[in-house]
Amino acid sequence: MVYGWHFEYVPYDKARGVAEYFEFTPLQELSEAEIKSINYAKPWIKDSILNCWVEFRRSDAQIHIYRGWKSVLHPRIKGEGYAKLSEGFEGIQKACGESLKMAVRNYERKWIKTKPKEISGTVFISEAPKIGVDAGRYKVTLDFFMETDRIIEYKTF
Repeated sequence: MVYGWHFEYVPYDKARGVAEYFEFTPLQELSEAEIKSINYAKPWIKDSILNCWVEFRRSDAQIHIYRGWKSVLHPRIKGEGYAKLSEGFEGIQKACGESLKMAVRNYERKWIKTKPKEISGTVFISEAPKIGVDAGRYKVTLDFFMETDRIIEYKTF
């Protein structure tokens, strides 16, 4: 979340027999030093579950990256994703991916009249994530700055 993600999205197209494909990869992984700076604060136990606040203070360089994204007129997009509670932390990650896919999908639908063959770009989280539980599932809402790198359109139907 600190450095953003690159994504590739191929929308589902029943008429052309194309399955939906969405992949996202981090632009940069956290270093060992950055991982060690994560702080777990104010632990408490409720219903036999250990809870805590997770704190990560961004470095000046990381804040500079955020300000760079914020200073350019990137569109802001928002998406919601869901996953089963039984999936644990992997479920939260899955819901984050779903949130990103839905944000890209919903934004591009507004601007592209004919369904594209592929969309690729980069996103950067613009607001703190909202993670909760809704109807027995994890619900993750993410806000992003988005930069569309490429849109490939179908030449013929």
